[in-house]
Amino acid sequence: MNRWKKLLESKKTRMQNQYRELANFERRSPGPYRKSLKRTKPERMMIKLLDELVLDYVAEFPVSYGGGWKVFDFLVEGKIVVEVDGDYVHGNAELININYAHLKTKKNDLSKSWIAKEKGYIMLRFWASELERDPEFVKHTIIENL
Repeated sequence: MNRWKKLLESKKTRMQNQYRELANFERRSPGPYRKSLKRTKPERMMIKLLDELVLDYVAEFPVSYGGGWKVFDFLVEGKIVVEVDGDYVHGNAELININYAHLKTKKNDLSKSWIAKEKGYIMLRFWASELERDPEFVKHTIIENL
């Protein structure tokens, strides 16, 4: 009986150590995030636009802050953070009625904007409908902020 108890304790300790290692790894880096997933339509539109402008950019740029990470949609030319907000998910008040879920997303958006500013980046946000309706305005705004 004592042998089984020691075996179970040993297994429990190993599992706890593995969990701690995983938790520490998660704190050190943001992980693969969404890079392996299919891009959203607004993200694909922004990638096409940035390629047309022949600008250097990093998609899904992680920034560490306060022991955690925030992942931004794009880092352009090393100084501009670009976020492409879907009209429904991020609550474009011009197109939809905002509910509680949108308010939570807006809180996260404000947090990301503040972190970008604190880290010295220029923060630009575009609605998906803006990208579809007026891509020239989006291009002009990005170039103006370089």
